[in-house]
Amino acid sequence: CTWFLELVGTKHRRPGLGGQVKKPLPVGVTSLLLNAQGDVFLCCEPNRTDMPIKLVSNKNLEQGPGTGAMRRSAYEQARLDFQSRVLHEGTSPLRNDQQQFSHADLLALVAVLPGSTRLVIVHLGLENGQLRYGFSFRAGTERDGGLDYLELDHPTHLLFDKEFVAITPEEWRPFHDAYRASVFIRRQNEPPVLIDEADAKAVVLPWDTEINEMYRQTASTVTGRLEMKISSVAVLHDGSDSGHEGFRHGVSFHVVKHDRSSWEDLLREDEDSVSVYRHMAVDYGNLCPPRCRRFER
Repeated sequence: CTWFLELVGTKHRRPGLGGQVKKPLPVGVTSLLLNAQGDVFLCCEPNRTDMPIKLVSNKNLEQGPGTGAMRRSAYEQARLDFQSRVLHEGTSPLRNDQQQFSHADLLALVAVLPGSTRLVIVHLGLENGQLRYGFSFRAGTERDGGLDYLELDHPTHLLFDKEFVAITPEEWRPFHDAYRASVFIRRQNEPPVLIDEADAKAVVLPWDTEINEMYRQTASTVTGRLEMKISSVAVLHDGSDSGHEGFRHGVSFHVVKHDRSSWEDLLREDEDSVSVYRHMAVDYGNLCPPRCRRFER
């Protein structure tokens, strides 16, 4: 069957969901739900999934055109989907999938690059079932509405125990190989499958207009000890970027504040039309593959 969706009078439109859309329903999906925020959910047959699946485009707009701001509820759902769909050996969630670090430390690594079109590349690795995040950095060259950049097959730094540690290609290789050999994804309602060459080895996000802007807007409204947190997330992709249709492994960034003996996620549900990144998570990146060497919204 096919479904048609018309979003009328919604404040924000998501690519692929605004106006009229025609798309086959995935196997097991029986109907659609639209909530007050304009979010679309797929309702599945009994025993297929535990809850409705939120449908997003490859660009995953949550707060308006040109942003990657995720409300608290969207972030929490993407976290749940990651834990249930991206699995070590196809059976258990990946561990160490949330890690914290100092914004100043990351800024120091990005600051050596010129210009205001800098990109942060998060490389995906694994060690004994624990995620390892590698980082590299590139200055993008503007062309035709996107940013061209030189691709790196390996990171220059490893995030380890809140520190960015320099790492060589040879040192990174075991983490890369372990990730490719043992991570499975349940893309939609079928059993988990081992990732393949079409699945991302890295996630590319803009520093100046997204990650750093999110931190600046959030930090300007709070006091106290702040850090940044990187989290693994999974959202449903429509396959229009030539990658796999269904859920994929991505990452998001947001700010956390130290509160007595714990850390508080600075995430909100309400929208701010002026400071769209304030108290939001950002995940508006390109997955590489399929999109490598050029960043596009």
